[in-house]
Amino acid sequence: MMMVMISNLNPTTQDILNQIGLRQILVNNTIEAVQQLRRTRFNAIIIDRDHASFDTLEFVLNVRDFEPSIPIVVLADSLDTASTQALESQPQTLLLEKKDVGELIRFQHRELQPLHMS
Repeated sequence: MMMVMISNLNPTTQDILNQIGLRQILVNNTIEAVQQLRRTRFNAIIIDRDHASFDTLEFVLNVRDFEPSIPIVVLADSLDTASTQALESQPQTLLLEKKDVGELIRFQHRELQPLHMS
């Protein structure tokens, strides 16, 4: 099961996740996300950075404090922001441009270790 962090339901991202058969729980704020992570075992977290109402890097760092091994995928229309380098340095974190979301198929097959950066 994947946790998908979004504040607005992005139809493109949702369609892609559905097409590759990923079961998702949609979460729209970091408090709810942390509560869910403490109660439920997730295979990965997917963050749609362009539709998130929170600081993506701060959220990833908070998750790493208590779930260091959970894979996190950050989707964005483009990856040329200031936090990109900091996100790329995080273990088990993959940044993908939305045009490359086909890479998410790896999660369907649970090929999560190791999670390589592109």
